[in-house]
Amino acid sequence: MRERVHLTDPRLRRRLQVGASLAVIVGLIAAGGSTGWWLRGRQIDKQLRPVVVNVAAGTATTVPSDRPMPSLAGLSEGDARAALAFIGVTGSAVTVTPTAAAGPGGVVVGQDPPPGATVKAGAAVTLKISAPATVPDVVGKTETEARAALSALGARVQRKETFDPNAAQGAVLAIEPAAGAPLTDEVTITVAEAPSSVFLTELKPVKTNCSTGTATVKGSDVKSALTCGPSANAASPAVVDYAVNGSVTRFDATFGQSDRAETRFSVQFQTFVDDQLVDTQTVAFGQTVDISIPISGALRVRVEMVVAADPKSCCGSGVRAVLANARFVGAPDAIDALVASTHA
Repeated sequence: MRERVHLTDPRLRRRLQVGASLAVIVGLIAAGGSTGWWLRGRQIDKQLRPVVVNVAAGTATTVPSDRPMPSLAGLSEGDARAALAFIGVTGSAVTVTPTAAAGPGGVVVGQDPPPGATVKAGAAVTLKISAPATVPDVVGKTETEARAALSALGARVQRKETFDPNAAQGAVLAIEPAAGAPLTDEVTITVAEAPSSVFLTELKPVKTNCSTGTATVKGSDVKSALTCGPSANAASPAVVDYAVNGSVTRFDATFGQSDRAETRFSVQFQTFVDDQLVDTQTVAFGQTVDISIPISGALRVRVEMVVAADPKSCCGSGVRAVLANARFVGAPDAIDALVASTHA
């Protein structure tokens, strides 16, 4: 028989009442927390509820209703289709377009929608699948045109330069691999570089009796000028003579007379390349003649000037022949070598 306890102490009775109240409160909090978590879970489950789409006969997978489009570049068609199945795009929703492209065939080189776009299950997707391409013939085109043609096929373009006196600056001279070969991921084009030049006034001549400095020709001051005092005696012409060591491709100059010279006479300019006469120009006072002479492989270039008049009626020392802006043109490294050799 259990002994009955009488709570006659008021302080003990109050302690038990407080304890019972606390127990009730804790119980209510626990029950409410469980109910709150259960309700919140119901809401999250509703937001993330998947949809079911058929992938193939007899199989199924679950995908969210909206997903970002993955990047498929470089995947085979089969792998790309498998990746699309995970976002609910299957079967006839996928259109395949063969596209000529650099590198291996049978891989994705383009897609629509692009990576990152929001795609709904069953949305239409287009895949561009690479087909073997050949190197296009871009020789003779500008660098810009060649790059555009190759980039359109997905090839990376490397560049190198070389000098060609017969090609316009920036023209494509060669491509590797050659035109018609299978197009690799990377190709190299060779582009014509800009020529370099040096004024004759900056070089040390083999022989000259002319001066360097500024001359006035047809009303214009020319800073890079060779001014010579020819006579009518062909046996003793005014002369400029340079060694070019086979390193330059062209000789350019403007022949004329100084505005401060005798006005009555013409001057004959004769250009010799390796002692062979290659050009003759007769220039009256107030006139100029531009010359451009190919000299590839030449070792020496010489210009002789005489007054085109009867020595008996000519002309004192008043005639002044001018080679204005006379220069040698060639590849940059060849011009650098020429300058170095003449100052050695």
